Amino acid sequence: MKNILYLMDYAAPYRGNFIESIENLRVKLNQLGSNVIYVFPEIAKNNNAISWINELKNNGCIVYFYEKNIVYNVFLLIRLVRKYNISIIHLHFSNLKEDFSVYLLTIFIKTSIIRHFHNHFNLVSRIKKIFKIYIAKKWTLICVSKSVFHSVKSVFPNNKCYSIDNSINYQRLDIYKPLLRSEIGVMNDEYLCFMLGFDFKRKGVDLAIKAISEIQKKNNIHLMISVSSNVESVRRSITDIFEEIPKWISIIPPRNDIASYYNIADLFLSPSREEGFCYALVEAAYCKKIIVASKIPAQGDLKIPNVFWFQSENIKKFKEAIIDAIGHKDSYSAELQNAKISVLEHYDIERWSNEIIDIYDKLST
Repeated sequence: MKNILYLMDYAAPYRGNFIESIENLRVKLNQLGSNVIYVFPEIAKNNNAISWINELKNNGCIVYFYEKNIVYNVFLLIRLVRKYNISIIHLHFSNLKEDFSVYLLTIFIKTSIIRHFHNHFNLVSRIKKIFKIYIAKKWTLICVSKSVFHSVKSVFPNNKCYSIDNSINYQRLDIYKPLLRSEIGVMNDEYLCFMLGFDFKRKGVDLAIKAISEIQKKNNIHLMISVSSNVESVRRSITDIFEEIPKWISIIPPRNDIASYYNIADLFLSPSREEGFCYALVEAAYCKKIIVASKIPAQGDLKIPNVFWFQSENIKKFKEAIIDAIGHKDSYSAELQNAKISVLEHYDIERWSNEIIDIYDKLST
């Protein structure tokens, strides 16, 4: 079996489903006799990510860090490829600098490259787009959803390109803390809506607060927003609208046991304008939460029945969907169970790992 190097521009304060999936894959690869190397960005050494990275190292993972300097990164990669006899470099969340570093490596050392697309290809700059297409022209591409696949394939028509839906580590969602609403400033009689909001526009936080502000009093709604990064930016954006953070909005920190938030909430919102694959919708369905979501590509394609969909940007329809969902609070248990069964079937982490390994097996160096 081939040895794999994962170059990942990932420094979130929690492992999340991405690292859970990569770890599941690493264990399988190790069992098949493959060595696996993790390379994270330098910033991960200096923020909360170092906590879970140290846990990985304590569990036997081989971890390195790359820098902003392309020359340094090229020599680092050359050293690692030679030291660990790497056959495949698999890039996740990489930007142009990381891609170019890997491209320069391939001038000196022959190795297979996989570029994993977690979002649609949407580079605005024509020069950057042409450059990116050129350096990746011989790479294998993997996309996290069919929607992302169609976007990427239209730009890279000659590349080997695969669509593999992302997966969820459901065991992670079975571990949670029973929170008290008072811990996050929510009254027991309030209808609690939960959403993720690190990106104010992309995640549609602005749409959520506008829609809820117009129906909040009548329906006694409280909005809980988990923000993993850009906290001050999100706060400023809200205060720009209301002059202060309204009492019916709580901004809460991320936590790896994300099910603690799902389980305390009555309703999960995903009014996103853009998603490659929305982990959160699948997580919410597994936790048997009523879901209100924008029917955008990669969200509407998910195999989740009984979602209250609305057209993205349509505040009127968004409000109607929330009110409709509230009306089903006490009569939706069978539908939520069906949604859980569906996501269990379609987004299994073992299936994902096996499909990735199948692609590795097809690559020749």
